[in-house]
Order: sequence, then structure tokens, then C-alpha cells
Amino acid sequence: MIVQGARRVALPLAYPAAALIVLGVGQLAFATRSSLYGLSWLLLGVAVVMEILVRSTELRADRDAAELGFASPLARVLVKAGDEGPAATRRARLTELLSPRPGPAVRLARLRPYLRPPTHPPRA
Repeated sequence: MIVQGARRVALPLAYPAAALIVLGVGQLAFATRSSLYGLSWLLLGVAVVMEILVRSTELRADRDAAELGFASPLARVLVKAGDEGPAATRRARLTELLSPRPGPAVRLARLRPYLRPPTHPPRA
């Protein structure tokens, strides 16, 4: 009960807090650009590159799972993960920007070539 109450209070504050942290790191990088000779900008660039690498690794793992024959179960799970209703769409956009993993829609789009109808005739 207490955990649910804490979650209700903390969840709306999570995105503004993340935005403040990003702005604070950006301001620190801007303030120290001359004394550190651009090292802080390099660190910000490394964070972006790491996020891109993690996203591509996640998509590669989905492709490998699909090639092993698990495309259909994976697609079912991703459809359930993407069906959160209209109230979550605003939150989902921001979450997808801040998340190192690709969203369910992107992952489903990459799985579509591996989803094929069954080759056996239906049973009567």
C-alpha cells in the first residue's frame, strides 16, 4: 500500500527530474568547455553513441530470436506491451526518447518479415 502511494507520487516527478538532470549535465559541460578543452562534450557524445549501440543490439537480438523461430511469441508479447491505451501515448513518446531500448512499434516493424502465415492447411 505504501509502495503504491510512493509510486503515485514519484512517477509524475520522474520525467521532470530526468529533464533537470540532463539540463544540469549540459550546463556543466557548457561551463567547463574551455577549461577541459571539450572533454565534457566528448562524454555527452559517448552517452549518445552508447544508446545507439544498445538499441541496435536489442534489434539484433530480436532478429536472432526470429531466425530461431520465436518471431510469433515475441510479436505477441510486443503487441501486449504496446497496447497500454491512449492515456499512455504522451508518456510513451517521452519514455521512448529517454529509453536505451527501441519501442514496441519499432521492434514489431522489424519482426514483420519473419511473421508468416502457417504453411499447413487448417484442420477440419
